[in-house]
Amino acid sequence: MDNLLANPAVQSAVLPMVLALAWVFGFRHRPIWAGLAGLLAFGITVYFVNGMQWLPLTSTRKIIISAGIFAILGVLWDWIQTWRETIQKNNPTVRFGLTVLIALIALTWVLWPLLLRSLQWHHGVLFLFVAWQVSAQELLRHRKVTVTATINPVALGIGVSLVCLLGASALYGQLATPFSVVVGVWLLFYLLKKTGADLPTGLYLPAVMVPAILAAAATVYASLPLSSLAFIALIPLMAYIPLAPNLSVWITLLLHGLLALIPVGAVVIYLLLQASQESAYYG
Repeated sequence: MDNLLANPAVQSAVLPMVLALAWVFGFRHRPIWAGLAGLLAFGITVYFVNGMQWLPLTSTRKIIISAGIFAILGVLWDWIQTWRETIQKNNPTVRFGLTVLIALIALTWVLWPLLLRSLQWHHGVLFLFVAWQVSAQELLRHRKVTVTATINPVALGIGVSLVCLLGASALYGQLATPFSVVVGVWLLFYLLKKTGADLPTGLYLPAVMVPAILAAAATVYASLPLSSLAFIALIPLMAYIPLAPNLSVWITLLLHGLLALIPVGAVVIYLLLQASQESAYYG
């Protein structure tokens, strides 16, 4: 059993999936609380890969804490919406601006030691990348493109996980996986007519923000090439590729998922080629 629990795939995918299946099914009629499945799944992964030690406050622990804050803020937002539905209807820019602002504040906190030492041009690229990922996803959600808006966080989480595993840090790769797994579970329940397609904000916020911040942080705290962010930035754009309107929901979801994974495949090939060139140079 110890060997099984020590397996990274079990820690970051299997256990979060099992927990998410039970939690989402139990709260399928209460989507606000069902959204906490992502936080619980992420917590299990954190327990195995990082433990419950919070000091000293490293960049990784800041990202972990930020994930919890994102989920709690998302639950509070949905709860407020049940009492004041006019907030989103009359002021669509409020939610858009807040989500981008929250993500940038979290990234600033994660990068703060580096920003204090020396502010360089590539730090601005990281802020632009995170702002783009969050705003592009929020735009999809605001336009009610529910299927593509829901499948995109899956592709983003898988993409960042693979990129970090190949080009940066295994720890970052594992932390990027749980939320994409839980979103996949949510989609499964949607296809089985057990939930709606739109993600609860408590799941949506960390599912988008955590992988984006992990990818940005991996370029400065690990060895991820800055150029790889350009490929990941293409993921939201794939949602705008038109498909035939008469396709079933299953086929539409599958095709949008495959399209969203095209940039992921491109960056994986890029990193593998780069690694082979470096090995040939030093070999």
